[in-house]
Amino acid sequence: MGRKNGRRRSNRQVGYVVIGLGHIAQAAVLPAFAHASNARLVALVSSDPEKREKLARKYRCDAYDVRDLDDALARPDVDAAYIAEPNDKHAEFAVRCAKAGVHVLCEKPLAVSEDQHDALHRVTSAKATSLPCSSRSSCIARPLAAQVTQILRGA
Repeated sequence: MGRKNGRRRSNRQVGYVVIGLGHIAQAAVLPAFAHASNARLVALVSSDPEKREKLARKYRCDAYDVRDLDDALARPDVDAAYIAEPNDKHAEFAVRCAKAGVHVLCEKPLAVSEDQHDALHRVTSAKATSLPCSSRSSCIARPLAAQVTQILRGA
Protein backbone atom coordinates (compact mmCIF):
# COMPACT_ATOMS: atom_id res chain seq x y z
CA MET A 1 0.00 0.00 0.00
CA GLY A 2 1.44 3.36 -0.96
CA ARG A 3 1.08 6.36 1.27
CA LYS A 4 2.06 10.02 1.41
CA ASN A 5 5.46 9.69 -0.21
CA GLY A 6 4.45 7.00 -2.71
CA ARG A 7 6.51 4.22 -1.15
CA ARG A 8 5.04 0.75 -1.45
CA ARG A 9 4.47 -1.32 1.65
CA SER A 10 4.19 -4.89 0.50
CA ASN A 11 4.21 -7.72 3.06
CA ARG A 12 3.11 -5.27 5.73
CA GLN A 13 -0.15 -4.88 7.58
CA VAL A 14 -2.21 -1.79 6.86
CA GLY A 15 -2.21 0.45 9.92
CA TYR A 16 -5.67 1.77 10.81
CA VAL A 17 -6.96 4.56 12.97
CA VAL A 18 -10.63 4.19 13.96
CA ILE A 19 -12.49 7.48 14.29
CA GLY A 20 -15.55 7.25 16.53
CA LEU A 21 -16.19 4.65 19.19
CA GLY A 22 -19.95 4.14 19.11
CA HIS A 23 -21.86 0.91 18.72
CA ILE A 24 -20.70 -0.04 15.21
CA ALA A 25 -17.06 0.47 16.18
CA GLN A 26 -17.34 -1.51 19.39
CA ALA A 27 -19.58 -4.30 18.08
CA ALA A 28 -18.01 -4.91 14.67
CA VAL A 29 -15.00 -2.84 13.64
CA LEU A 30 -12.66 -3.12 16.62
CA PRO A 31 -13.20 -6.85 17.26
CA ALA A 32 -12.55 -7.57 13.57
CA PHE A 33 -8.91 -6.54 13.86
CA ALA A 34 -8.22 -9.69 15.91
CA HIS A 35 -9.09 -11.74 12.81
CA ALA A 36 -7.40 -9.59 10.16
CA SER A 37 -4.03 -10.78 8.93
CA ASN A 38 -3.52 -7.78 6.67
CA ALA A 39 -4.65 -4.98 9.01
CA ARG A 40 -3.52 -3.66 12.36
CA LEU A 41 -5.27 -1.28 14.76
CA VAL A 42 -2.87 1.56 15.50
CA ALA A 43 -5.00 4.22 17.18
CA LEU A 44 -8.47 5.27 18.29
CA VAL A 45 -9.94 8.76 18.01
CA SER A 46 -12.89 9.94 20.09
CA SER A 47 -14.18 12.96 21.96
CA ASP A 48 -15.15 10.72 24.90
CA PRO A 49 -12.06 10.41 27.14
CA GLU A 50 -13.38 7.55 29.26
CA LYS A 51 -14.43 5.44 26.27
CA ARG A 52 -11.24 6.09 24.30
CA GLU A 53 -8.92 5.23 27.21
CA LYS A 54 -10.87 2.08 28.14
CA LEU A 55 -10.92 0.82 24.55
CA ALA A 56 -7.27 1.76 23.95
CA ARG A 57 -6.31 -0.44 26.91
CA LYS A 58 -8.55 -3.26 25.70
CA TYR A 59 -7.19 -3.19 22.13
CA ARG A 60 -3.62 -2.23 23.09
CA CYS A 61 -3.34 0.81 20.87
CA ASP A 62 -2.91 4.54 21.23
CA ALA A 63 -5.79 6.94 21.82
CA TYR A 64 -6.32 10.50 20.62
CA ASP A 65 -8.87 13.14 21.37
CA VAL A 66 -10.77 14.16 18.25
CA ARG A 67 -9.10 17.59 18.52
CA ASP A 68 -5.78 15.78 17.96
CA LEU A 69 -6.91 13.84 14.88
CA ASP A 70 -4.22 15.45 12.73
CA ASP A 71 -1.54 14.06 15.07
CA ALA A 72 -3.00 10.57 14.72
CA LEU A 73 -3.16 10.88 10.94
CA ALA A 74 0.44 12.11 10.76
CA ARG A 75 1.80 8.90 12.28
CA PRO A 76 3.97 6.99 9.82
CA ASP A 77 2.26 3.71 10.76
CA VAL A 78 -1.24 5.00 9.87
CA ASP A 79 -2.20 4.08 6.30
CA ALA A 80 -5.99 4.16 6.52
CA ALA A 81 -8.88 5.35 8.66
CA TYR A 82 -12.21 3.73 9.42
CA ILE A 83 -14.81 6.41 10.08
CA ALA A 84 -17.45 5.23 12.54
CA GLU A 85 -19.05 8.58 13.30
CA PRO A 86 -22.63 9.77 12.70
CA ASN A 87 -23.53 10.24 9.01
CA ASP A 88 -23.36 14.03 9.07
CA LYS A 89 -19.72 13.89 10.19
CA HIS A 90 -18.46 11.37 7.61
CA ALA A 91 -17.41 13.94 5.01
CA GLU A 92 -15.70 16.23 7.52
CA PHE A 93 -13.48 13.41 8.77
CA ALA A 94 -12.95 11.96 5.29
CA VAL A 95 -11.67 15.31 4.01
CA ARG A 96 -9.25 15.60 6.92
CA CYS A 97 -7.98 12.07 6.32
CA ALA A 98 -7.60 12.58 2.59
CA LYS A 99 -5.71 15.85 3.12
CA ALA A 100 -3.30 13.87 5.30
CA GLY A 101 -2.87 11.27 2.56
CA VAL A 102 -4.68 8.61 4.58
CA HIS A 103 -7.09 6.29 2.77
CA VAL A 104 -10.64 6.13 4.13
CA LEU A 105 -13.08 3.32 4.76
CA CYS A 106 -16.49 4.62 5.72
CA GLU A 107 -20.02 3.36 6.10
CA LYS A 108 -22.36 5.04 3.68
CA PRO A 109 -23.32 7.77 3.17
CA LEU A 110 -19.94 9.33 2.71
CA ALA A 111 -21.55 12.74 2.16
CA VAL A 112 -24.99 14.06 3.00
CA SER A 113 -24.95 17.13 0.77
CA GLU A 114 -23.71 18.23 -2.62
CA ASP A 115 -21.25 20.62 -0.95
CA GLN A 116 -19.75 17.78 1.07
CA HIS A 117 -19.49 15.64 -2.06
CA ASP A 118 -17.74 18.44 -3.95
CA ALA A 119 -15.26 18.98 -1.09
CA LEU A 120 -14.47 15.27 -1.03
CA HIS A 121 -14.01 15.16 -4.79
CA ARG A 122 -11.64 18.14 -4.73
CA VAL A 123 -9.38 16.79 -2.00
CA THR A 124 -9.27 13.20 -3.23
CA SER A 125 -8.48 14.33 -6.77
CA ALA A 126 -5.65 16.49 -5.51
CA LYS A 127 -4.23 13.90 -3.09
CA ALA A 128 -4.92 10.68 -5.03
CA THR A 129 -6.44 9.01 -1.98
CA SER A 130 -9.27 6.52 -2.02
CA LEU A 131 -12.57 6.63 -0.19
CA PRO A 132 -14.15 3.17 -0.30
CA CYS A 133 -17.58 2.99 1.30
CA SER A 134 -19.08 -0.10 2.81
CA SER A 135 -22.75 -0.91 2.92
CA ARG A 136 -24.88 -3.44 4.69
CA SER A 137 -26.44 -6.17 2.62
CA SER A 138 -29.17 -6.60 5.24
CA CYS A 139 -31.18 -3.89 3.50
CA ILE A 140 -31.90 -6.38 0.69
CA ALA A 141 -34.53 -7.95 2.93
CA ARG A 142 -36.45 -4.70 3.18
CA PRO A 143 -39.46 -4.57 0.82
CA LEU A 144 -38.57 -1.26 -0.81
CA ALA A 145 -34.97 -2.33 -1.41
CA ALA A 146 -36.24 -5.59 -2.93
CA GLN A 147 -38.52 -3.64 -5.30
CA VAL A 148 -35.70 -1.33 -6.34
CA THR A 149 -33.45 -4.34 -6.93
CA GLN A 150 -36.12 -5.92 -9.17
CA ILE A 151 -36.53 -2.71 -11.15
CA LEU A 152 -32.79 -2.38 -11.64
CA ARG A 153 -32.52 -5.97 -12.80
CA GLY A 154 -35.29 -5.37 -15.32
CA ALA A 155 -37.73 -7.80 -13.71
